[in-house]
Amino acid sequence: MTSQSEIHNLVAAPMVHAIVRPVLDNGGRHEDVLVLMESITAAVLLICTKEGSDEIVLKAFAEGVGQRMAEMRAMRKPAAGPKAGDI
Repeated sequence: MTSQSEIHNLVAAPMVHAIVRPVLDNGGRHEDVLVLMESITAAVLLICTKEGSDEIVLKAFAEGVGQRMAEMRAMRKPAAGPKAGDI
């Protein structure tokens, strides 16, 4: 049986490209991608949480995203440093 971590690693990159590429390829900006992510995140959180738990869930979610971003940045440190908007 495949672990959840393995499943996440398999589907994350294609999902990111499916979200980012159409927006940028059609003249959108990175800000437009973030607005799309806001809509997707809100819908997923509505499905996965109980009413009244919004504040707790959003705080934990934001902390998790921040931690994951730091881990990902540490793994891909290029010599010249990352460029704004890199995926």
